[in-house]
Amino acid sequence: MIQTAIVTGASGSIGGAIAAQLAKAGYSIVLTGNESKASLEETLHLCQDEAMQKKTTLQTLCGDLSNAVTADD
Repeated sequence: MIQTAIVTGASGSIGGAIAAQLAKAGYSIVLTGNESKASLEETLHLCQDEAMQKKTTLQTLCGDLSNAVTADD
């Protein structure tokens, strides 16, 4: 069974590194970030090869998760 993780702060260096390790471990990942959609996309690209090899999924959500109006997938 494939496990899924939600990584908050994935647009930053620590969250990005955590996401990369989870991708290598075979997790499907939801990447969230509030600061920069471009940085979040960089993390997505960093994890894509591993996700393809492991046949897992990646999704992004950029915005303040405490405010449904600002969250944009």
